Amino acid sequence: MTQFGAGESVTRAPSAIAAALAAAGIAVLGGRLYSARAGLHGGRVYGLLPITSQYAEEVRQYELVSAGAVLASYLLLRSLDQQRPRAGWYVAYAVSMG
Repeated sequence: MTQFGAGESVTRAPSAIAAALAAAGIAVLGGRLYSARAGLHGGRVYGLLPITSQYAEEVRQYELVSAGAVLASYLLLRSLDQQRPRAGWYVAYAVSMG
């Protein structure tokens, strides 16, 4: 990351971005599974949890894993919602699972 610098904010930014993406993904999942309002509240609660804030500040992979799990959950839900199953969603789910 030499082109962006080596400061503290640069090293912590990926975890903070992943936390925001996980909260947004939870909101989308809640919206698809129940209602837009429930999704919004779910994403907000996730973002306000103290452990989420702590992990978003750390330079570790906890939030990246959380965002990946939310992405995998969305892809699985999307693949199961199709009237005619499409291999693309299942492949994307398999790739996201690693």
